[in-house]
Amino acid sequence: MVTKTIHNTLNDVFKITSDVYPDNRGSFEESFNEIIKHELPESFKVCQENISISKANVARGLHWQLYPYRQAKFVHCAKGKIIDIFVDIRKGSNTIFKPGYFVLNQGESVFIPRGYAHGFIAIEESVVVYKVDSPYAPEYARDMDLTGYIKLIPELSKYYSENLIMSTKDL
Repeated sequence: MVTKTIHNTLNDVFKITSDVYPDNRGSFEESFNEIIKHELPESFKVCQENISISKANVARGLHWQLYPYRQAKFVHCAKGKIIDIFVDIRKGSNTIFKPGYFVLNQGESVFIPRGYAHGFIAIEESVVVYKVDSPYAPEYARDMDLTGYIKLIPELSKYYSENLIMSTKDL
């Protein structure tokens, strides 16, 4: 079964929850299928898939790309638990610079449209698989300090720590 939860403020961002089938060997899940594809915008055409493996307390982002390489992302938590954070950076938007987040456990995904900065914090060791609709273009890639937005969201302040593990480009 697949359920869709639309973010309460940034309503073009949504979370998809799929069934996970654990057993004594581990677990099985369908991270992407026709039902999930049907929930995504028709304009979202996957051109690249990335895998991020993170230790607990790793913070990644906030990242985005400029036109003509802007990316929509379908981010899936394949293992562990993350706080997925997104910020509307669309010029002229009613919610510009407004942050939002979803907690993602194994079997949960979030769709981030073009025009959003994106990042996450691994609460525990995590594997994140994400599909994008535009290739990585380093000269168009941009970064923003994730920790500033963590502090802006009161519910996330408990996850902020001076001990977050971050890339120097994300500081």
